[in-house]
Amino acid sequence: MNNEMYIRRRKRIILTKKDNAELDNVYIATLLKNIESLGFTFSKEIVDILKTYSMEDIENFHHKIVCNLRMFLGAHVVYEPMYPNFPKQIMQASEAELYTNAMLHYFGDLFGVRILPAYKKDKRDSLQDAIKLKVVKLGSIDDFNVIFTRLIASKTSISDADKNDIEWFVKYYKDDIEHLLPEDIPLKENITFLGKLLAKYAKIADSFLKKYLKTATDILRYVTVLFEGDVSLAKNTKFKSIKRRDRRLILSLLESCNSITEDMLRYKEQWKRVGERLHPFEYKEKYPKCYEAFDIIRNNKPFATFNRQVEGLLRKKDIDSLVELLKNRPGEFARRLDHILRLSLNADTVISSFSDIASKISSPVLLQVLTHFKYRNQRQELRIFFPKGNVSKVQAIANNLPKIDEGVRQKVVAICKEKLIEKYKKLRPLGKVYLDTNLKKYTVPLLLRPSRLSQEEVS
Repeated sequence: MNNEMYIRRRKRIILTKKDNAELDNVYIATLLKNIESLGFTFSKEIVDILKTYSMEDIENFHHKIVCNLRMFLGAHVVYEPMYPNFPKQIMQASEAELYTNAMLHYFGDLFGVRILPAYKKDKRDSLQDAIKLKVVKLGSIDDFNVIFTRLIASKTSISDADKNDIEWFVKYYKDDIEHLLPEDIPLKENITFLGKLLAKYAKIADSFLKKYLKTATDILRYVTVLFEGDVSLAKNTKFKSIKRRDRRLILSLLESCNSITEDMLRYKEQWKRVGERLHPFEYKEKYPKCYEAFDIIRNNKPFATFNRQVEGLLRKKDIDSLVELLKNRPGEFARRLDHILRLSLNADTVISSFSDIASKISSPVLLQVLTHFKYRNQRQELRIFFPKGNVSKVQAIANNLPKIDEGVRQKVVAICKEKLIEKYKKLRPLGKVYLDTNLKKYTVPLLLRPSRLSQEEVS
């Protein structure tokens, strides 16, 4: 069991009683005193178990627990400051001395050598402040396993440290990890990352991937993760050769998806590169849908995509047909609502159709529509756009949008508010919640990383 992770995540460890006679209290007191210097102590349950340890057991435990606690605190890394007697040392040094030290230090960085001035460290009195000790409690296997379940069930992007912990669980439990999986894995990044680990350490990867990868874009993310690429698909990935077994798996997953050609055309160039490694034309009899999709992509054959149909109806100004088509893609309907209302001669019909499907729109998109229409008729000189995958390069154009009917604007805002309230009414109550008035000035982040989401994710 990984007590280092358990301490870091939950400040708990797992211990089992021994059959030895009760250990002398002096050894327990010494152990407690040693970890007290790191700001920790043990709960009574742990102390009672440690009393059953032998001398050899307690020495081994002491060594491991001190190492774990030091890693938790970052105390296992030795830091050497340039000026150990700061700030007194800086105040007494001349400008020439400070300049020389800095230049030598930067010069060493060029060659990967850390050059520090040779200063003697003055002796300092120990801090006399009372330290509030953190209590390390006794844990259990079930509580420890919850760490994995919660990490995988996360609705936000996970850190590299999280990924390392997830990999430890998959490597340790192998096929038994299936019993720790949550009922739902909402984040596609976690699905693809876990799929990669299962393919490496377990035998349940195929069944797992077939359950969770539902679109061509999901599968592209999985292939991208296999080659350490950008899971958001905002950047290009260098794809290498794929084993024959993995090629067949990827093609079978792709074959079972709906509307793969249209989905693949969203990332046409990436799929071209993947196709060079999958060799779909070798399997055209077994996976005909894949063969047809790659043939269209590779040879630039015409294909009537959903967006092409939408643009055609917009050019014809056939709003009734356009609304019926967009009902199948609620997220796209929401994004084009402003444009449709400007073209429509019967705004009430459009608003009624939008209200019918608004409950199917994700909360972030509803919030975007709400904010847009809330300030829609306030005159702004510029319209601001953030390109997908490159939010640092904001684009601005002149705002030439005509105002829309005030009654129409208010109806859209009311629908968005109503649907958001309905969604959150169904969730578990949070209890008493206190909101700081300063949150009114806070801009809600709708995405935690620059990404291009598939249509299934946003609608």
